[in-house]
Amino acid sequence: MKRLAIETKRKWVGFTFIIPWVLGFFALYLLPLAESLVYTFNHLVIGDEGLEMTFIGWYNYQKAFTGDADFLQTLTGSLSSLFYQVPLILIFSMIIALLLNQKFRGRLVARAVFFVPVIIASGIVISILNGDTASEMLKAGEKSSNIFKVEMFTQALVEAGLSSDIVTVITTAANSIFELSWRSGVQILLFLAGLQSVSPSLYEAADIDGCTAWEKFWKITFPILTPILLVNLVYTITDNFTTYTNKTMVLILNYGQKMEFAYSATLAWIYFLVIIIVLGLVYLLIKKRISYFD
Repeated sequence: MKRLAIETKRKWVGFTFIIPWVLGFFALYLLPLAESLVYTFNHLVIGDEGLEMTFIGWYNYQKAFTGDADFLQTLTGSLSSLFYQVPLILIFSMIIALLLNQKFRGRLVARAVFFVPVIIASGIVISILNGDTASEMLKAGEKSSNIFKVEMFTQALVEAGLSSDIVTVITTAANSIFELSWRSGVQILLFLAGLQSVSPSLYEAADIDGCTAWEKFWKITFPILTPILLVNLVYTITDNFTTYTNKTMVLILNYGQKMEFAYSATLAWIYFLVIIIVLGLVYLLIKKRISYFD
């Protein structure tokens, strides 16, 4: 009974934290969300009295899948980018969190360095910074794609026998190291919180058994971090889909700026459903590998 009471208290604490979001959703987002869904089945024209709707059924959805080659191509590109961007961010975040969890002088400053971008920046700021950097490189007569590229490194990969596709993925990841460090702050913080929740007695028992650092990581640290890993995975996928640099987001916003509100809303709803499906598949694939420790 006592344990049940503790678990109930924890659940109520969790519910308390999400109450502001629930209230905000119903008060601010539910009605616009429902209206945007209605727009997808109509043709919108801006008249004297505001938006005038003409019901056209599934035409906008048919146009998205059969008449708009740009959308499908852009959506495919956004999905394919997940396969290297999400693992790269998660691995980078975990490595940095493991380093920041060590005891050394100036570790508080080091932690702040990795998290400050989350506080002072947003997707818009990053896009502006990237745009300014690209502009300066173009003014200097260089291509923006070569900002962080090391030609000798690329040549070494080719000489090592790697395929051109793999080399492209690696060099693209290296070129985006600036954005990578700016998009990993939240994940680093969550991993760091998970590492600090690991009981030192577990490591002491492992030392007595003669476990190596590598064994302690895979037998103790990583299993305990799996719930945090799931949270970071969901967050990173969502962030990757909705960042301002995502080409599908840019395409949807461009249609909105062209006053094609109905078609823009249609693409947004399709994109939203794709995100839900991807998150659902990811959860089903890894939920059985999540370990929960009291």
